[in-house]
Amino acid sequence: MTKRRSRRPRPPDPKFLRKQRDERLKEIKMWAIIREILFYAFFLCILIVISYRSVSNNSYSYKKTMTQVFIETNDTKKSFDKVCIVV
Repeated sequence: MTKRRSRRPRPPDPKFLRKQRDERLKEIKMWAIIREILFYAFFLCILIVISYRSVSNNSYSYKKTMTQVFIETNDTKKSFDKVCIVV
């Protein structure tokens, strides 16, 4: 019978471990920043779609009509230019 010697692996070099650990931490931070940028870009896209979706050809005339009806009329002898608190 032949006897085999068990070879145990040697522990890695501490400098190598430190370098690999630092590199891994930098990768984790990098992916966190990339994820944050992507979420921010997605949020901006959603915001742009929602804000420009409500723009229509009739929005100016609608605003003008509402201003004339509620602000520029003197039928009630009250001004709707200012907000006041009734206590």
